[in-house]
Amino acid sequence: LTEEEAERHPRKNEITNALGLPDMKPATVAEDAIAPEAGDCFLLCSDGLSNFVKSEEIALILNSDDSLQKKAERLVGKANNNGGYDNITVVLISSDNQGE
Repeated sequence: LTEEEAERHPRKNEITNALGLPDMKPATVAEDAIAPEAGDCFLLCSDGLSNFVKSEEIALILNSDDSLQKKAERLVGKANNNGGYDNITVVLISSDNQGE
């Protein structure tokens, strides 16, 4: 599927595996560890964000000079302004040890 097709797929929110299920498939783990560099920022989010804010817009906000708190607030605000009706979860993790 293309990214555009995936956005409109009727089964896009179907959960096919989850931790703790009796018949759970083993989790997929990257072969190589992620080695973040100073300034890298990781975003963990729910589809309440990703369904309402385009990847390009998310990247612009994440690459801004705002604090992590302000970036998270801007992301949630953008999702709400774009019609967000779902739970919006945003967690930002920075590798820069600035105490944010």
